[in-house]
Amino acid sequence: MQTFRAGKRFDRDQTAHFCAALRPGDPPDGQRLLREAFTAYSEASVQDGKQKAELMLFANIAAGYHEQIRLQPEIAEALNASVDAATELKRKLLSYVVPLSSVTAALLTRHRPHLDAMFVRLMAEVNRLIRQVITEQLMTLHLPNTEVLRLGHDLSGAFPQSLVELRYRPLRVLLAEVDLTPESLNATGATDWANFQQRMHFIADFFRLYQERQYLFDAPFTARKSSY
Repeated sequence: MQTFRAGKRFDRDQTAHFCAALRPGDPPDGQRLLREAFTAYSEASVQDGKQKAELMLFANIAAGYHEQIRLQPEIAEALNASVDAATELKRKLLSYVVPLSSVTAALLTRHRPHLDAMFVRLMAEVNRLIRQVITEQLMTLHLPNTEVLRLGHDLSGAFPQSLVELRYRPLRVLLAEVDLTPESLNATGATDWANFQQRMHFIADFFRLYQERQYLFDAPFTARKSSY
């Protein structure tokens, strides 16, 4: 996910022309959030101090929000376990635990709707637990200063002074949608990265917490790091 550096300047007329071509409405099909993001980037480029910081945070979260809504189906599919379909799982499990006979076959047939529903719920729970394991063991973010964040763990630290008390109303409204623990880093860890609310909560607070850390604006690779 890309965020924009606060020092970049935007031409207001060109930005307005670009935003006019974006589709109205909410994502995944609409591009309202992108229009709001690029308008805020443009406005931030001619502001200073706290006003610039809040506009930049609003723009980054709005753009990220749009991106995460569009990617939600792909992220969820990628993290779901590759296990048998519910009907196949049911057949295998029953063959292990239930002796096959005409009596048990008739009994199972009679209760088939309930069994099918039970195994669908079982599959959902298995997938949820596996997504949590994947998130805990594999989902990490490596930062340029060698810091490694585990996405399933709570963020720690303090918001930059310019973003402690937020005054920009659109930013407060947006955060009310995505920040499950307002003004706190509690419960920011996304234990299931496929869970949209958990993931967006982590992203929004990560943007706010790290916005003014200058090392994040360094080139991700140097000639030494990128050589084989």
